[in-house]
Amino acid sequence: MTTMTHGWSDLPATEQMIYTAYFWCKGVEPNVEEIAACRGLTLAQLRTRLISEERQPAAAGAPNIKRAPPPDHMPPGQIWRVGEELSACAIEGWASPELWGMWSDGKECSFLFSLVPTPEPRQWLRLNIAEVFPKGQMQSLAIEVNGRNAGASKVEPGSQVDIVIEPDDLRYNGRLFIRIFVENATRPSDIGVSLDGRQLGIAVSSVEYFARENEEDSAAS
Repeated sequence: MTTMTHGWSDLPATEQMIYTAYFWCKGVEPNVEEIAACRGLTLAQLRTRLISEERQPAAAGAPNIKRAPPPDHMPPGQIWRVGEELSACAIEGWASPELWGMWSDGKECSFLFSLVPTPEPRQWLRLNIAEVFPKGQMQSLAIEVNGRNAGASKVEPGSQVDIVIEPDDLRYNGRLFIRIFVENATRPSDIGVSLDGRQLGIAVSSVEYFARENEEDSAAS
């Protein structure tokens, strides 16, 4: 999705994240009227609006809704597996899912999750990495959570990337915007491996949500 202009810079950063997901699900390029109509709506209300619009007869030339909106308020223990579950949370920078994983496509990719805020002091999301590209090399990632620098990782096939959730990250009613920067994303066609023109970096098979009372049980950042 291209950058939005009219009225977009006036929105708080978290609203930008949520509405980016909403408009992406609709498959439309929002205009100032669309943005104004969504001001102040919660993620749940946007879900309701999407469902309502999907049931209405489509106007001539109207774009179709492309994706289900991200599910609301997922509890600890939740696993988003490759396919519809994970695709619903994938905002930008992802290729179509395959049976075994979903490739990042580009130098940046992002997820939107809506979690149940819990009292446990240690919480984290775990990305399970199925594959990396170029093959035979480590892939370097930098991660942000709601705009906060959440660290960096070097990954290989089978790696697990644990993203620690700070208490302040959940202040937006449990919504988390995860942005992943892929340092060495490469097109197979550019290095003569195949004709594939996607800019591949990591393939994610699933994402898990953990919460623990004891710090020693939790993930390292």
